[in-house]
Amino acid sequence: PPLGKWMIGVGEWLFGANPFGWRFAAAVAGVLSILVLARVARRMTRSTLLGCMAGLLLALDGLHFVLSRTALLDVFLMFWVLCGFACLVVDRDRSRERLAQWYEGSRLTEMGPWLGVRPWRVAAGVCLGAACATKWSGIFFLVAFAVMSLVWDAGARRAVGLRRPYGGMFRQDLPTGLLGLAAAPAIAYTASWAGWFASAYGYGRNWDQATSSGWRY
Repeated sequence: PPLGKWMIGVGEWLFGANPFGWRFAAAVAGVLSILVLARVARRMTRSTLLGCMAGLLLALDGLHFVLSRTALLDVFLMFWVLCGFACLVVDRDRSRERLAQWYEGSRLTEMGPWLGVRPWRVAAGVCLGAACATKWSGIFFLVAFAVMSLVWDAGARRAVGLRRPYGGMFRQDLPTGLLGLAAAPAIAYTASWAGWFASAYGYGRNWDQATSSGWRY
């Protein structure tokens, strides 16, 4: 997939095809990932100290440091996966807040309410689609995070005392989950190939003509 190469190419477009140019995008992704991880850890633990410690440990990690200064796709894959996870954590907190508000002011039902489109889940789907558009191994994270998000939904419904939390998850959360974690990643992945579709000279675009020996079947 082309997205990681596009990100490297942005640095080369800005600063030229030199060591600084092809390292620039990886360095930016590496630095931003430290900030994202610190914010995610703080949100999950409610501790600024632990959040800063998580960011510091990533900043001092040798593998992360090396990948953040070389033009390899792994750091971009990690960045998009981390951003997708961060969006899902925010979505989890927002959905729990909505459930708590509903519990306080509405009539209880067995499965609970529909929580809306949930834009943070859609944002997570876009990020995970970008991960797949960087390396195909991103699909494993997409599947795992989709299951994790739905399990979080069922757990939140059970925490407020609903009798059928898993039924509520399948009926109320799964449809919007498919929008956020199936449709959005597919659209993001397909959009990453826009340059290939728009060009008559994309990589492998004319493979059949280039390798044809003239035989007709």
